[in-house]
Amino acid sequence: MPPIDFTIELVDRSGNRLHFLLSNCFPLQPQIQKKLTKYAFLNANEDAEAIPDFFYFDLSRLKKNSASFDLNNLQSISFIFDQSPSGVIALDDIGFIPSF
Repeated sequence: MPPIDFTIELVDRSGNRLHFLLSNCFPLQPQIQKKLTKYAFLNANEDAEAIPDFFYFDLSRLKKNSASFDLNNLQSISFIFDQSPSGVIALDDIGFIPSF
């Protein structure tokens, strides 16, 4: 199964948009399907294991594609599921850290 991909879009207070594919930074691996027994009839439950991961995006590098975008006046973040036909993600804790 290929990695899950989608578009991330940032909008500043002036309406300037910065968008990029998740795959341009990191691939998001699909869930691992669990097969707990060797007999198919006992594996009727299509359960899967989530793979926690940490994603870091260098927004100053990505901003080079949109010179008018103002990182200091970020208004919204959107996740646009337009690349993969299906998939599951669990999203938690969005934050910002200064550049190193």
